[in-house]
Amino acid sequence: MTRVDRQGSDGPLRMTALDRLGNHEIQKLMADYNTADALSRLFQRKKEESEKDMHDKIG
Repeated sequence: MTRVDRQGSDGPLRMTALDRLGNHEIQKLMADYNTADALSRLFQRKKEESEKDMHDKIG
């Protein structure tokens, strides 16, 4: 991978961590993030359903 210095008003800007990653690595990170986010939402929904069921059984 070649490095390209971008010129800003204050001179060359440093590369960010994402700039150093290839497109494949960025896609993998995003897929991992999306999977974790989906699982988190699923567990939250199941927890809420479980709490509602318990409340319905008690009250």
